Amino acid sequence: MFKQFPAQYKAILLALIGYSAFSLADTGAKWLTPHYGTYQIVMLVQFCAAILLLCGSHKLGGLPSLWSAETRRDYKVHILRGILNAATTLLIVYAFSKLPLVTIYTACFTKPFVATILGVVFFSQTIGKHRAIATIVGFIGILIAFQPWTQSFPLDLSLVLIALPLVIAGMFIAARGLTGGTILSLGFWPVVFACLAGAPMAILDWHHLDWHHIPVFFATAACSVTGVIAVSRAFQLGDSAAITPMMYIEMLWGLLIGYFIFGDTPDINMMTGSIIIVLSGLYLILKEKGNAHSQQNAKSA
Repeated sequence: MFKQFPAQYKAILLALIGYSAFSLADTGAKWLTPHYGTYQIVMLVQFCAAILLLCGSHKLGGLPSLWSAETRRDYKVHILRGILNAATTLLIVYAFSKLPLVTIYTACFTKPFVATILGVVFFSQTIGKHRAIATIVGFIGILIAFQPWTQSFPLDLSLVLIALPLVIAGMFIAARGLTGGTILSLGFWPVVFACLAGAPMAILDWHHLDWHHIPVFFATAACSVTGVIAVSRAFQLGDSAAITPMMYIEMLWGLLIGYFIFGDTPDINMMTGSIIIVLSGLYLILKEKGNAHSQQNAKSA
């Protein structure tokens, strides 16, 4: 059934799945921060992610695809995505050790503007009326929910929150530069780079590993891999301007997870903003679906 959907609709569904998986991975990473340092968490989660990818390699394209002709041809893009993924994981785990989920998501939710600008500049994509409306209304919802102008942070955290949306958006926009490859090559090289980036400092500041935490590391890794693959694939299939508003689902997950797991109670501003954001995402999905059906009808006519 999924194969019958138009490419743009597939991209939107994949983005929803991927961003939801990222929220679950964020939950696992934040839960681990009181027990381990930033570099150790990054190294172990990415190491677990690499193991999971290798175990499922026969379903994801096969081990030879990791160094196939297509992968070698796109080696510069793989290196760029690896560097950006390493930066993303280090920044976000550090932020989770200092700030609540909703505060970090406030910064990350500027990604639509960054990704849309990058998509227009590098891929000559058009934004369109409905995509612009969904993105702007969604961002208004974010402002209502979190009111970021009332927050104040130390300089290091401010720089982290500014850098996060840039590197996250850049990573997934870079996926559009891939000319081929498999799901395995799409997900494996970014996690390897992140693992290697965290390893030196993790070894120097190693904390005793509680074996009861190993399932949490693997669950976090599984969600992270799902997010990287699904969202990267979504950016390959569809326009960034249509896909990026789907990240607003993370805000909804942030509210629910923050309340039920970390004891964060949302106020009226958060609830109002979350409703606006969800509605903007649904608006875009319905419009994209309608446009896809119209195009199919026009071709058949």
